[in-house]
Amino acid sequence: MIQAVITSGFIAGRSSVSVTADVANGTVIRIYDDETKLQIGSGVIASGTVSVAVSPALYSGQRIIAYVTSFGNQTYGAIEVVESDTEFTGWKEPVTVDGDSYTDYLASGGDALPEIYAPEEKRNISRDKDSIDQVLDIPITFRLRQVETMAGTVQVILEDIQGAIGGFKTKFDADADGAGTTKTYSSNGSYQVKVWGANQTIADAILKTYNLVMPASSVVFGANVIDLAAKVDWGASVGAGLKAIILVAHSTVACEFQIDGLFNWEAGVWEQAGLAFRSNIKTISAGTYTIRARNAAIPAQTISRDIKLTGF
Repeated sequence: MIQAVITSGFIAGRSSVSVTADVANGTVIRIYDDETKLQIGSGVIASGTVSVAVSPALYSGQRIIAYVTSFGNQTYGAIEVVESDTEFTGWKEPVTVDGDSYTDYLASGGDALPEIYAPEEKRNISRDKDSIDQVLDIPITFRLRQVETMAGTVQVILEDIQGAIGGFKTKFDADADGAGTTKTYSSNGSYQVKVWGANQTIADAILKTYNLVMPASSVVFGANVIDLAAKVDWGASVGAGLKAIILVAHSTVACEFQIDGLFNWEAGVWEQAGLAFRSNIKTISAGTYTIRARNAAIPAQTISRDIKLTGF
């Protein structure tokens, strides 16, 4: 919520009001008389809030409004200054009875009369308070995304954090409080993250838990088997409806190759030492296949590709 909201202090005789806005620290908040359009105060946001001194002091019935940075910018709207911070119900005692004051009427022995409902005179301050509370009481929401970063590790990422007035704070597991949005794990287990607003305490935090299972050892990019492709020798004569195919792994280590359903793991040969390792030539017909390459010394380090061969 980036609008400036006057949250308290709009009481006759007060010389300061509190404003909340989800904007960067150091952003200027300006208070104006909404009728005269004259600025009556300004202050600088810190962690989403600021107490702004206003002059002259506020008076009952005055309408004041807060803007972010400049007049007319990012405001929740004007608030009416009330006589006191007492919450009136809208009911009031009679003022006069048969031309005499109600006080004198009672003093002379008159019976108490029912109260009169006059909300236009006995304004209920909670009308503004309730609407302000609704604006501020936006639940914090966020999404968790998990990505495999490398062999045996998973990174958890917080995304789309909303509803944190003045910014957010986070706490992964037993880590220190902070504002980080990622954590990398290397062990299976149940973990948690808490997110709360800069103007809240950790007791107000939204908690999410998650169970992680680390992926099996996989390719270490840049160190072992990096990529895999299939090369077809369209000019080779190997029989009707067949073509010669070679699997090539961009790799710094010796590899073994397989085409699912055609042949199991077989050792290849260097095509270019330290850069590319290739399979022996195989004959293959048109169709869709899964090809695989793995580190000959560490079979768990495996990569695969799906290929489709047509036009034979």
